[in-house]
Amino acid sequence: MGFCGADEKFSTKDMSKEEWLSKRHYIGASSVASVLGLGNPRYSSIVKLWGGLVNGHEEFSSVPATIGTNLETKVLKIAGKYMGKKVFRKEAVLAHPDHDFLCCNLDGYVKDDGKIIPVEAKCATRDEMITWMDHPNLDWNALSAALRSGGKWPESTTIEGYWVQVQAQLNVCRDAPHAYLVGCVGAYPCLVAAVVPDAHKHLVLDRDYYIIKIERDEDFCTMLTETCVAFWQKHVLTKKCPQENVKECDLYHLKRQLRSNGSTTRKDDLYDLANQYMSMKEDVKLSQEGLKELEIKLRLGIDESEIVECGTDIRITAKEDKRGNRLLRIKRIEPKQVTATT
Repeated sequence: MGFCGADEKFSTKDMSKEEWLSKRHYIGASSVASVLGLGNPRYSSIVKLWGGLVNGHEEFSSVPATIGTNLETKVLKIAGKYMGKKVFRKEAVLAHPDHDFLCCNLDGYVKDDGKIIPVEAKCATRDEMITWMDHPNLDWNALSAALRSGGKWPESTTIEGYWVQVQAQLNVCRDAPHAYLVGCVGAYPCLVAAVVPDAHKHLVLDRDYYIIKIERDEDFCTMLTETCVAFWQKHVLTKKCPQENVKECDLYHLKRQLRSNGSTTRKDDLYDLANQYMSMKEDVKLSQEGLKELEIKLRLGIDESEIVECGTDIRITAKEDKRGNRLLRIKRIEPKQVTATT
């Protein structure tokens, strides 16, 4: 085996992003959650992965991903300070010894008792994600508690996707018994990591910075391998778009990746779906038009009033914002809250 029980697929040393994208014909560890239908449903797109493998990956990077990439070296350095270990870099794409399309690219690694241990670095600069309870810290706390004492699992969250990614790395690096998931959480800790020397002295563990030890889950790795192999054989090799685990976030990628071949075919089994789609579009159009007509009548009716109470349980407010727009809000209230008189 080349490295930690894995084969070295190709070196990434001094490789441009364009060259890396041209060679990215494999399922990376960060993409495994989308194949399994796990992780954050807003970003875990199986169609995006399939389209990239069949049609070529598009060069795109979100702002959080770019920040994470730029801070990766410093986040790893902080991890080394906390753990008292040297964090090494491996500039290569590693492949599963039996399935060369299952790959990972390690952010870094340390050595525990002479064994190579993967280290995955993350930065959560702001809460723009679906999280366990509306804050990224709680995601990390939930995962820590679940792994430590069997607490509630952070299902369908970004942190679950991170856990799957680490298991996918362990599935490739067969000789590693565990891995470390490390991360700066919050805009301020990430700023400290970026500009402050000896940043670890200014960050609080399990609040600003997390180090989570993740043991290999062999049963999960077996299931992961079987599912990814089936996906590769059924959809990548045949170029047939997957229909399982397709979510709302896949619609954008379906528009771009499911290409037309110029043919005309007959599929009567789609009749009911097409009819339902047309009916719903018409209902939405009528509903939007009806709402606009009602809003006009309501605004004319409330005139210059800021708060209007109707009947016993409806309150209409039309307060001006800083730009001078009167925002219309209607809500039900307890009957005892009605105070205005006619």
